[in-house]
Amino acid sequence: MSETLRLTATLSALNLRLEPLDGARPVDPPNDLFRLGELLLDAYHAASGDPKSVPADEQVAGADALEAVDGLLSGTYGTFDAEASELVEREGRVVTATLVTTPEGGPLVAIAMTHPTWQRRGLAGASVARAMARLAGRGETSVDALVTDDNERALALFRSLGFAERP
Repeated sequence: MSETLRLTATLSALNLRLEPLDGARPVDPPNDLFRLGELLLDAYHAASGDPKSVPADEQVAGADALEAVDGLLSGTYGTFDAEASELVEREGRVVTATLVTTPEGGPLVAIAMTHPTWQRRGLAGASVARAMARLAGRGETSVDALVTDDNERALALFRSLGFAERP
């Protein structure tokens, strides 16, 4: 069974700049909910290797993804940080999103996800780095992320951005 790791980046120790990213825009919670739910479901299936061929499973999983995103945007997991969060659209679809919340203790990258056909292009890294730059710009000193120890791609992404496991 996988274990959840808490990773932390000390923002003041990093050289952060808000670099341009084509298609990036703020998240509009009521209007982006379904698109973010679809993206979460697609990203989950790609990460888990879970096939999407059984319609009943797809409906349940789709409802779970939508509920997770709705909970995040509505404050179930801490206050949704619209200023730090963003999504990236390409070819008329949401392909990457970084969603930041502020539970007790400071900002948290709650979800960083990329559609499978857009992975390995640097979009997630650029989006998370932009969120980190916005957080640093308003005086935050650190940001956390929760990642399961078996999600090697996510661990590599966050470590490349200066995150390290908390002792």
